[in-house]
Amino acid sequence: MKVEDVDENEVSKDIYIDLIDTLAPEEFTPEVQKNGSTITIVENGKDAEVMEESSKSGIDHYEYYLIDSSNKETKYDKNKIENLALGTYKAYLIAFDKAGNSRKSNEVEFSITIEFSKISVGDRHNLALDSDGTIWGGGRNADGELGTLKNRFDSRTVPVKIVPEYK
Repeated sequence: MKVEDVDENEVSKDIYIDLIDTLAPEEFTPEVQKNGSTITIVENGKDAEVMEESSKSGIDHYEYYLIDSSNKETKYDKNKIENLALGTYKAYLIAFDKAGNSRKSNEVEFSITIEFSKISVGDRHNLALDSDGTIWGGGRNADGELGTLKNRFDSRTVPVKIVPEYK
């Protein structure tokens, strides 16, 4: 093919038409690796139409989603998610190939839990100590049984870290 350059000189150029990828990525299930309240999602997605002849072949990027126990869905830009609250979650991804095709992964359910070294049971509340020395509390808090909790006096159905406020 002959074209003109910026100086209006006629130049011959070879033109290559890239193969068009029309298939969405293959069905996949991500893996969730936990470390305390931090998770890392291992993607495991594969392009359905991988070919060396196409520059539009392969997985380009992922979107990461978590659904908490109240069905609130949150989108994340990276696979490492930190400081999750205790509870049960579902994770899924959307894989995008280089041609713009996408597929939602299967959902993976996981829980963020904590191991306590000591537990004290009250009338309507509980206090616990984890292996790092952090105090956790749950239950009734109408009279401040769970500590100051940043001046909150509401009850907790899931244990929360108690952060003492020293004066």
